[in-house]
Amino acid sequence: MAAVGRSSPYTVLEALRGDDLHRKVRALVDLEGAVEPPSRAVVECLTVLLADPDKQVRRRAAGALAVAARGRSYSGLLAELLTDGDRNRRWGACFALSLAGRSSAATFRTALACLDHDDRDVGWAAAQLAVQACREDRSRVAAVRGLLSEPNADRRKMALYCLRDIGGACMTVFADALSDGSPAVRLAALAGLFRLSQEPSCLPADTDVIARVRDRLQHDPRAQVRRVSAVVLGRIMGGNREARLALERAAGDRRDSSLSRAAQKALAASDHG
Repeated sequence: MAAVGRSSPYTVLEALRGDDLHRKVRALVDLEGAVEPPSRAVVECLTVLLADPDKQVRRRAAGALAVAARGRSYSGLLAELLTDGDRNRRWGACFALSLAGRSSAATFRTALACLDHDDRDVGWAAAQLAVQACREDRSRVAAVRGLLSEPNADRRKMALYCLRDIGGACMTVFADALSDGSPAVRLAALAGLFRLSQEPSCLPADTDVIARVRDRLQHDPRAQVRRVSAVVLGRIMGGNREARLALERAAGDRRDSSLSRAAQKALAASDHG
């Protein structure tokens, strides 16, 4: 078994199984950069480390397993972990297989299941994998849209960001989410509308969509949602008179200087659009 580092007397397995975090991470970095896949014993140790308490160890272990997954002899072992009882191990296997170019319907399902992971870095990484999978197979988009009706607000939010990045969704999909009870979901919906506002074919927006954004500008209880609504409204309203009046009133609101500035900029951008 190869030694870890030029002067270390420890083997890779000893480093991975030991309590010295620095040595363990160094061994994992070496394995991530390896050309040849690791031995079976090392791979099995790496699968255990996918559930390690340390985030860096989990991430590095997944990277090292991606090297192993490039060979068919270990990809099957990782595929089995996609149904493991530990969520971190399921995610680590999904991430490793995706890095190795061995994505599948099973890795897509695992990515969707991890969108609301407690570690938000994992949630966003899962979203990236889901977006990539949907771009490769558009039939998978329906599964992402299905998340919009789930009770978990984080999953609804992340589904909207996925739909934004996948592309091809209509404005109504995002406008429907503007009435969601979670401000984070409403912000995600506005982010989707903002992205679509960059596509000339989507402008000006439908009057119903404009009315829903205007309603958020005027009545949303969260200041951040009102400010973002002002920005989006300025981009999608075209010549809609009621939307312009709403922005003009917001621009003159002395109670919320941030909203006032956002509305003023939105009006200026609309005038020069």
